[in-house]
Amino acid sequence: MFFERFEQLCYANNTTTTKVTKDLGYSTGSLSHWKKGGVPKGDIIVRLADYFGVTTDYLLGQSTSITPDNNERSPNKELYEIMNAKNGIYFRLAKSAKDKDLDLNEEDLDFIIEFMKRGQKQ
Repeated sequence: MFFERFEQLCYANNTTTTKVTKDLGYSTGSLSHWKKGGVPKGDIIVRLADYFGVTTDYLLGQSTSITPDNNERSPNKELYEIMNAKNGIYFRLAKSAKDKDLDLNEEDLDFIIEFMKRGQKQ
């Protein structure tokens, strides 16, 4: 669950797992370990959560709440919640679009968020 969340957060922030890992000073060996199901040590989890502005519980898959007791909404937070819904189907769709070199800008993301929200209400 950790790596899936890590990958989703990287995608939503238009970055890669390799770049974030290197930005925080960790090796690609650590990244490989996480990708195979390993979970980072507590201090690394804290740094990653701070990097993305999410809770450690969210990053570890223990919570669906991005931030604790915070009603503040932003397009990225809404996108994270939507992508996390229905077992990550939205993440897989978004990743597929990126794999096909579809360039999505902020306006596109806003449209997708609204479209998905309307679909969830039905």
